[in-house]
This record gives sequence, C-alpha cells and structure tokens, in this order.
Amino acid sequence: MPRPYPPEFRQRALDLVRSGRSVPEVAKRDERIAARQAEIGLLREQLAALKSQVEDLAAQVKMTSRNSSKPPSSDGLAKPAPKSLRGKSGR
Repeated sequence: MPRPYPPEFRQRALDLVRSGRSVPEVAKRDERIAARQAEIGLLREQLAALKSQVEDLAAQVKMTSRNSSKPPSSDGLAKPAPKSLRGKSGR
C-alpha cells in the first residue's frame, strides 16, 4: 500500500495546479533556491573567517614596544607623548 503524501505536500501541489505553473518550472525555481542557499552558507563561512582575520590584524596594530616584546625601533617615527611630572602653570 503506498504511503500517503503529507498534507503540506498535497496543499503545495494543489496551489501549483491552481496557479498554472508547470512542475519543471517549479523544479527549476527550487534548484535555484537551493543553489542560492548553498552560496549563502559559503558566504557566511567566508564572513566569519574574515571577521577573525580583522580581529587578529586589529590586535597586531595595537601592539607597541610598551605593551609587547617588540623593540622600540619598531614603533616607527611616532613617539609617545612624554609623561612630565610638572603641572601646568596657568599662565
């Protein structure tokens, strides 16, 4: 005895017949949808990888000779502001 189709499938088939679309047309549409969903999954994976790469690069940019084991010569030409113990005179 054949198994009955689920009610959702029966309703979808009836809607298809009523709308006048052919089965191959709907099958092509479903294939396009599946392909786009697969592409979206790949893009999400790439996005996650790029986000972690950006975080790593941002952490590297924040490193200076003061907060890492890098030599002071690697800081470039920008020198940190001197920390003077003298207060402003108000003149």
